[in-house]
Amino acid sequence: MTWATRRGTAPSQQACHRHKSESGNGTNDKREDDMTKWKTLTPLAAVLWLGGTVAVFAQTMSDTTKALYQAAKKDGELTWYVSHFGLDNATAVEQAFYKKYPGIKVNVVRATAQVIYQRLNQDILANTQVADVYSSTDNAHFVRLKADGRLLSYRPENADKVLPIFQNMDPDNQYHATSGAIIVIAYRSDKISAADAPKSWTDLLDPRFKGKLSFGHPAYSGFVGAWAIALEKKYGWSYFEKLRANNPQVGRSINDVITMLDAGERSVGHAGDGPFRKKEIEGAPYRTVFPEDGSVVILAGSGILKTSKRPNAAKLFMDFLLDVEPQQIRVDMDMGMPLRPEVKNVRGGKMPNEVNTIPVTDDDLKGLPALNERWRSTFGG
Repeated sequence: MTWATRRGTAPSQQACHRHKSESGNGTNDKREDDMTKWKTLTPLAAVLWLGGTVAVFAQTMSDTTKALYQAAKKDGELTWYVSHFGLDNATAVEQAFYKKYPGIKVNVVRATAQVIYQRLNQDILANTQVADVYSSTDNAHFVRLKADGRLLSYRPENADKVLPIFQNMDPDNQYHATSGAIIVIAYRSDKISAADAPKSWTDLLDPRFKGKLSFGHPAYSGFVGAWAIALEKKYGWSYFEKLRANNPQVGRSINDVITMLDAGERSVGHAGDGPFRKKEIEGAPYRTVFPEDGSVVILAGSGILKTSKRPNAAKLFMDFLLDVEPQQIRVDMDMGMPLRPEVKNVRGGKMPNEVNTIPVTDDDLKGLPALNERWRSTFGG
């Protein structure tokens, strides 16, 4: 098990440290192209590069948020267990939060969905309170945590400001969608022509893709778990038994697919649309395909632990996750799907209502433990 832990620091201190360690002289060369500039900036510099955007948003704080902020300052900090952002993205969100709400630090603990959930359960078994806010790509975690009475009911002020498709993830307001992704097929265009590229999930069963496929593992990644549930729901487990014949390479996180394709070890895999679309726009030989038989839409949630000793800071941070700033960061850094209507999607990106999808419900996700056992029997791991 591995996770990345990062204690929150004041932006000015962190900026100084990062600029010295990453650029050597504390400066960034002038770039003409915005995307190129994003590629060279640290997460904090990326937040600052938004110009006056964060400052403008901060000026629109409501009376309710102002009161919550004053109460949260007494808490001083919070700890965020997160799997649905990468560490760089989570760090940028942490720094944007501190910039908007000075005096409240966010300690980031980042790992894949199942690893971070295991750590949370270890805390629970040890009767140790560490996490205040829990964010996961595996919504089955929230179903179990809610059933066990572990989550605080709270409706953030921004809950009604996200797009309707992302609202009311839980009718009792114990968890809310704070991130989203569309799982698509990605392939290397320098190894596979457009004519030969897969157009559907069933195309991946074709022998021409033998030894070329890469996937994550549903027992480690919430995204992969939902994807596997969706395809079993549509095609039955026989789909994966047939897929095994093509000798796919199976990692852990869905992000391992990026590593395998970047290394040239494999040329086709599944992924959230954003990372590979970003690579394509930056000039890398990648293309993404919205499968004809349905993309899998993931709504990744966040909730506050009932045992939180810093509930006001946790509430303020939950509200922030649904604000414009972190959604803009997701689009700019990862080309992720935005939840707020004020944030525009990237070139070529699509929203769930624009593509054919395979629905996955909370009841479907209850079958994930059994699916994981079938996966291990079929693929190992």
